[in-house]
Amino acid sequence: CVKQFFRWSRKQYGVTDYGNIMDYSVPTPRYGDPVTLTQEEKRQLWNTEFEDEELEFTRDLFYFQCSVGCRVSDFFGLKYENLIDEEDGSTSIYYFPRKTQDVTAVNCRIPLSPNALAIVNKYREQGAMSKTPLFRFPKHKQIYNSRIKKMFREAGLNRKVTVYNSYNQMQIKPLYEVAISKFARSCFVDVLVGKGVSDSVIST
Repeated sequence: CVKQFFRWSRKQYGVTDYGNIMDYSVPTPRYGDPVTLTQEEKRQLWNTEFEDEELEFTRDLFYFQCSVGCRVSDFFGLKYENLIDEEDGSTSIYYFPRKTQDVTAVNCRIPLSPNALAIVNKYREQGAMSKTPLFRFPKHKQIYNSRIKKMFREAGLNRKVTVYNSYNQMQIKPLYEVAISKFARSCFVDVLVGKGVSDSVIST
């Protein structure tokens, strides 16, 4: 972005003295295999009894996000109006992904699993209006990610995984140290792949 700004400055105002910034290039990031939870680890997380109510709530939020697969920005924006009662008696979550709405404008309608619906009912507020948030979400994504790490550690999810840091250096860390909300999307995709859903449907 900085480089583009200087290029724009040169075109707009004829500024040419940038030192050696034009020779700088950003390293191409490296990505290892996507980190996700195994089915056994998901069961372990679901069956863990937390003494701390905050960690129990974080577990329920994370598990629900695993069930619907939305980005954390969309997740924190879910309200009761996003719940749709289907004709067959089931319930779905219906929302527009904000990040890609200007590009694809595709809506998502995700059927809720029995466990996901149980989580909704567990925290359902009596007399809640359609615009009421579905859950009492943390104020910031960073708070959510911090609680996810703590929750993973309390649940004993310490499998060693390989990740790359910002300097493209490979590191081996326990699962709880690298756990973030994005894991939920990985888990969601992993389940769909296992069920044979096509890549085009998953990406949509």
